[in-house]
Amino acid sequence: MTRAEALTVWLRGEPVGQLLRQRDGRLDLWYDSEAVTRLGENAMGVSVTLPVRTKPYRGQAAELWAEGLLPEGETRTTLERLFRVRRGDTFGLLRMLGRDCAGAVAFTEAGEPYVQEHESVPLSAAEVEAAIGDLGTHPLGVGQEVRVSLGGLQSKLLLVRDGEGWARPLGGRPSTHILKPEPARAQALAELRQLAHSKPLLLLTATRDLEHSQAAVLAEILR
Repeated sequence: MTRAEALTVWLRGEPVGQLLRQRDGRLDLWYDSEAVTRLGENAMGVSVTLPVRTKPYRGQAAELWAEGLLPEGETRTTLERLFRVRRGDTFGLLRMLGRDCAGAVAFTEAGEPYVQEHESVPLSAAEVEAAIGDLGTHPLGVGQEVRVSLGGLQSKLLLVRDGEGWARPLGGRPSTHILKPEPARAQALAELRQLAHSKPLLLLTATRDLEHSQAAVLAEILR
């Protein structure tokens, strides 16, 4: 790697800056001048800890924010293996999964437009149950056409729910609901309350009956 690599950072569908990986591996976050003008100096940006400013955020501040957008522990390790990303490579994993992240944040390759897809694949109750059962090998329900990310340790499935039922979001379409397999609801709810600081959530306690088991609809993502 001879020069910094860049991902464009999007907030609510608008470009706001770049996440850079420097030659030494350090991550930096830059707000571009247009975003500073549009949003205003010190306005809420991609995180409450990273308000809009002209001066870049270098090193730890940017790295902690970026890492917080990704799952932790074994879930992250599984995703790194699934997408052939070097272990601990936060930048590389966001490059693969960053089309729909907490806080209405998204990442694209530098120069690539952000087109918010509205496509989804309808799922039956049996297919939702199968996706939950497959979380060990496909955390969050990710795959070649499903590129989403959400922080935390607990197993979760990100889906879209519309008037016709559950569906799998494709191509970066924002998910609308988080499903967590029973049991361990209490631990997952505590985690989601922490997550709500960065992604607007309506915490729920409803349980959906599937074909042979149940899953808690832990949160609805407010958009």
